Amino acid sequence: MNTLIHVIDGFVHLLNVSFYSHDLFREMGSDLYSDSNPIIQNSQRLNRNNFTYRVQKPSDTLLSINTHWWIAPKVSLYYIVKN
Repeated sequence: MNTLIHVIDGFVHLLNVSFYSHDLFREMGSDLYSDSNPIIQNSQRLNRNNFTYRVQKPSDTLLSINTHWWIAPKVSLYYIVKN
């Protein structure tokens, strides 16, 4: 989980990322589906309204769980006023 958070927080221009795992997400269980998701709670970059994620269980295997994250770019309100 720390690696996932490090990737999301460490790459400031990252707009989307997918993680594929057989064990990690299974251990996290139903927390992946809720607002108590430990990735969301521990990430400095994920704010309430700046991302979407999807948890996917491929039909070809019962052990694998994939998560896909779409993160909105950071908007900077910076204006230059010229006289």
